[in-house]
Amino acid sequence: MTSLREPPTPAHPSRLVLTGNSALRLFSVGLRALMTLAMAVWLQPSELGVYAIVAATLTLTTYLYGLDFQSFSMRELSSTDLAGARRRVRDQFALLVVIYALGSGVLALVLTQFGVEPKLIALVVPMAVLQHATLEFYRIFTRLGRPIAGTIVLLIRDAAWVPLCMLAKLVTGQLTLTTLLVFWLLGCLAGALFGAILIVDLAWLASGLRTGLRMLAGTLSVVALFTVDRMIFGAIASSEQMGAYALFALGCASVQGLFETAILPAYWAPLLQAKKENDAAAYARAERHLTRACLIAGFVVGPLSAAALTVLAWLLPHRAYAENLHLLYYIAAAYSLLAMSNIPHYRLFAARLDSRIVTVNVTAFIAFLVLSALLVRIDRAIAVPLALALACATLLVGKGLMVRQARAAAAS
Repeated sequence: MTSLREPPTPAHPSRLVLTGNSALRLFSVGLRALMTLAMAVWLQPSELGVYAIVAATLTLTTYLYGLDFQSFSMRELSSTDLAGARRRVRDQFALLVVIYALGSGVLALVLTQFGVEPKLIALVVPMAVLQHATLEFYRIFTRLGRPIAGTIVLLIRDAAWVPLCMLAKLVTGQLTLTTLLVFWLLGCLAGALFGAILIVDLAWLASGLRTGLRMLAGTLSVVALFTVDRMIFGAIASSEQMGAYALFALGCASVQGLFETAILPAYWAPLLQAKKENDAAAYARAERHLTRACLIAGFVVGPLSAAALTVLAWLLPHRAYAENLHLLYYIAAAYSLLAMSNIPHYRLFAARLDSRIVTVNVTAFIAFLVLSALLVRIDRAIAVPLALALACATLLVGKGLMVRQARAAAAS
């Protein structure tokens, strides 16, 4: 199968490539001509007339959707810079998605005004999008020295579905315009998927999936810590206690979310980049900055959040919040420990020690479940938040030990 990961073909295609390309196009045109003849036999003249209008509409929208952007992109793409080509194709399709969304609404409205049946509109509107997308893939592949791949895209779109359509007629004994358009739509979809598969870097995606699936258990374990805790607490506490727990947890989670999305990326991104570039000085500097930010979040922001929520609890009209303030301090401690656990977490992450991260995360969640079950026998009121704080301490200590172990192994 031709792929963008293969070396590009020469600027002047060989006679074999030209012959193969021409043969594929001839085959595609032949199948469509055969389909046209079959329609003249099997469809009513009125249906064939509607088909012609649909085909004309698709031709027009194909060029309207493109805005003749290819006049620019075909000059900018380079067969010697495939990474750059992928980025430009991605950006082009980001623009096209907007055009498709707007154009689909206009096309549906226009077809409605012309009295086209809703079921046909439901087929024609997505078909118009896919017709253009596959044409763009054809142009891109041709420009990047992959003419055979581009021609296969058009073959799938325009003709590969024709034998299946005829087979359906022979099996069922009938062929309607709707059925024909359904097969055509499926052909367009298959052609677009084929082109997309060739455009993307499958090796990179596969590597990402392997990493993601490997890390999923660990990520879910941390997420579960701060979701299952409320479920367990709700099962053992009164509704008023649960309300207080919810307020304090939501308040701390909001601050933590702000830290993780607005502040923390500014520190872990340089750490990962320095590690990737093997720049020891930059890595040490980024490590210091990350450590400082996380310690401030744990020892300063956490207590300030707890203080603010304490004041809020006393100001609120319902006394349940002030009466259950003891819950807040365990929850705040848990989130402070979580913030500080990012220090060893990103050191392990930068070093690609994913399995160690997963091990600690899963261990922390299991510890939370076990501790909750044990502590509830001692003090139901604080069992869950205390277990949560201890689980977050497990994250911090466990990952810290993993970092020390990894450094010791590297030094030996």
